[in-house]
Amino acid sequence: MGIQWRSAALLVVAAAALTAGCSIGDGGVANTASGSAEALDGSTTAAPVSPTQGAVLAAQPVGDAPQAATGSISVRVWWGLHDQVPMEGMTVRASRISPCDPDKGYLPPTDAFIDKFTAVTDVQGRATFTGIPLGCYYVTADDNKDYQLASGPTGGVFLTESAPNAEAGLEFERNISRCDPASFNMTPYFNAAVVQYCDGSWAMVNNDSAGDTARLLRWNETGWVSYAAFPTNECRSKAVADGVPSQYFSSFDKDC
Repeated sequence: MGIQWRSAALLVVAAAALTAGCSIGDGGVANTASGSAEALDGSTTAAPVSPTQGAVLAAQPVGDAPQAATGSISVRVWWGLHDQVPMEGMTVRASRISPCDPDKGYLPPTDAFIDKFTAVTDVQGRATFTGIPLGCYYVTADDNKDYQLASGPTGGVFLTESAPNAEAGLEFERNISRCDPASFNMTPYFNAAVVQYCDGSWAMVNNDSAGDTARLLRWNETGWVSYAAFPTNECRSKAVADGVPSQYFSSFDKDC
């Protein structure tokens, strides 16, 4: 079973209610927190979002009192199939589904979420949800203007008593046209790209500025990468073998 927690804030609320002569039912796991909670290792993790209450509940260990079982989900977000460039500042969401039996490892087709947690990825493209209830989770991340999910959600993350900690990965891809000048301005070579040629796999581009800034670029899974800057001493035979568009053969050295 995972790390055992109970909210100190909830205990204060319960004590106040008993003093007033009221009783509070156990109600299962509370979904009333907002903001963030700090884990034992010092990392900041997201707390559940409540539509009705804005109290910040600081998770604290509680002696031998009855405790709800909890676990954690570590999420990594990247773009690029092979290079897997970490994506910082992405909003990641983990939503618990009910009814669902996590021991079966099956995520039912439903949007009946009983807990919703959010976090933002760090410079390594990672976000961690700790001290969250065991159960079935749908994990996803928000698109932005330049990227969209390529792999879709993980298909389900399941936290059980025997396996309370899990990992998930989300892959993004660029969501703009490859030949749009904006896609070249996202590279380190250009800030005012002028596209002379583009077929989706190869592109000849220069900056709208003084000087010879022309480059032949090649598309791979991470986006546009520089193949040759001109003038170049690269061999024509290699350019031909690599599939460079034939109209640019003359720009390469034919004698090597």
